[in-house]
Amino acid sequence: DAIRHLKESIAKEQQNVRMLQAARASSYSQKSELEEFFLKCVDEARKDLTRRRHLTLNKPKSEQEKVYEAMLSNEDVLVCLYERLFPHRTGIARSLGAQVGAEPQESSLLAQF
Repeated sequence: DAIRHLKESIAKEQQNVRMLQAARASSYSQKSELEEFFLKCVDEARKDLTRRRHLTLNKPKSEQEKVYEAMLSNEDVLVCLYERLFPHRTGIARSLGAQVGAEPQESSLLAQF
């Protein structure tokens, strides 16, 4: 009788562990509001950069504009920033590395998160 009781207890605890693991995995896979905000900001900044490029083709750029453009054009910089801000996502962006170094566009690597 004691063995049966212990086996039932073990089965219940294993079920609890599975449920907790599933809940934790689900929470890691869902983006937080801050992540969503960051990704939208990057997307908007890239769109703004594209608009500025078309409007100011021959105008000399300030140092700040050069840095802004270089940062938004470099996928590795954005992935590094993303991973620093959201360390629980580290490695996810790198595993999608096919688009690293690609020109800014809506289907960017960061937009896949």
